[in-house]
Amino acid sequence: MNKSEILILTDKSGRPYSVGNGNAADLSLIMDMYRLFSPKPASQGLPPEDLETCEKWVKDILEVGINILARRGEKIIGHAALIPDGKGQTGEFIIFVHQDCRNLGVGTELTRWTFDRARGLGLQSIWLTVAMNSAWRASRFLRSVMSAQVPVTRTGLPSSPRSPAHRQRVRRKRPSRPAPSKRSS
Repeated sequence: MNKSEILILTDKSGRPYSVGNGNAADLSLIMDMYRLFSPKPASQGLPPEDLETCEKWVKDILEVGINILARRGEKIIGHAALIPDGKGQTGEFIIFVHQDCRNLGVGTELTRWTFDRARGLGLQSIWLTVAMNSAWRASRFLRSVMSAQVPVTRTGLPSSPRSPAHRQRVRRKRPSRPAPSKRSS
């Protein structure tokens, strides 16, 4: 983690942690979190249960994505990533928070940091896929994080054969256009 880009925060229990960029040098610490992660897999096969597969998955994300880490001391307690499409217009958002650090605001700060990075890159939209049983909670969470800045819309996607899926799409708010004027005949 680059020391110049670190935000020091306090979670809801009053314990300090930091949020900042991650890179390939953080692989072993990220893997320490995923080795202990529960439940495995959390959603749609991720993080992978098999350690070798999980390490390859993390390496791939570190290589192609923008990675954001939450740390408490030297331990990684959360990992979020934004994986831009090849055109730099949209990006997939993933987030995992260690089970001992959930519901403490860590995921919220990881999400805010990641969405700020997306805006800085000029991405037009960010999307994530969640299990059907988490769709309402994910939608509510995203609305609370982004408040009135960004509308969240549901797009119905067919369920995959492996796992029911729901896609949340987060779009940057665009200026509203005036309604066309009606002509008198």
